[in-house]
Amino acid sequence: MEDPRIARFFSLLSQNVNYNHDVAFYAYQLKLHPDSLSRLLRRGTGHGAKWHISRQLYEHADKRLREGQQQSTISRELGFVDAAHFSRFMKKMRGSGGPATRS
Repeated sequence: MEDPRIARFFSLLSQNVNYNHDVAFYAYQLKLHPDSLSRLLRRGTGHGAKWHISRQLYEHADKRLREGQQQSTISRELGFVDAAHFSRFMKKMRGSGGPATRS
């Protein structure tokens, strides 16, 4: 049986990923230490919290890019420091080591 905190994490993630990319935020909401949250997720899903946050953020941003939205607008709305940081994030995620390419 899956730990209910995992389902709660994914619910929180879908509601907050546009605004909060910090593992500590989600851990606090679940009354866990960030390391404990990552261990829980790794046991239940095979990936830690940061991986899931990055993957969700990437998928959301990629969808908006495919819809034709401007990179600078997406970057600002998703809370990136600047468009260059957003661009590096997207390139990293599309690369061979990023969550977007792992199964």
